[in-house]
Amino acid sequence: MNEDVDAIKSSLIYKFSGELVVYKSYDTMIDEYCAVYPTEFLNKLCPGGMSPHELELKVNSLVILLRNLLSASVLCNGIRLICKQFFRNLIECVIVVGHNKGQHVLIPRISLRPSDSEGYLFQFQRKQFPLKLSFAMTINKAQGQTLSQVVAFLPRSCFSHGQLYVALSPTCKSANVSVITEASTKQRKATEVKNIVSYDILGLAGII
Repeated sequence: MNEDVDAIKSSLIYKFSGELVVYKSYDTMIDEYCAVYPTEFLNKLCPGGMSPHELELKVNSLVILLRNLLSASVLCNGIRLICKQFFRNLIECVIVVGHNKGQHVLIPRISLRPSDSEGYLFQFQRKQFPLKLSFAMTINKAQGQTLSQVVAFLPRSCFSHGQLYVALSPTCKSANVSVITEASTKQRKATEVKNIVSYDILGLAGII
């Protein structure tokens, strides 16, 4: 989940060599009737698909792009980049995957808003670089990725049917996959995870 991924990334960036660069976002309310929420409160929010208020980066750190920029065929949501130079309102990165691998690109600050699915009772906007550290990513974000090695960190069971398959499928060889799970319990061994199935939906579909 996002909180597990963020914890891993926050730990690893401080072990990564180089000088730490911190970019702080500019957060504002969109709905003037909700101006009762202080800026400090908005700074603490980090919905899925949005950059954190304090974006901590280092030269050669791996990041993932969170929005389509310019030509979607070059800078598309989910592409992985390596940071090379930092400027006040631009970050120079190099693309590390796909047909444009090795191409240098400039990432600007843009306005980001949480999706409606986040369920906030108010609307706010964050001006920040659309980047997140990519030492780790959620299972959903890993869908469609091709990787040489995979370490699946599962401190809790998957919460959606098919998630385990998505987590283990980016590489073709089982020898290149490692899984870290929670400790064994009376209900489940450490080598097992729950298979989530909605029997109500299957019943409505006439399958069971």
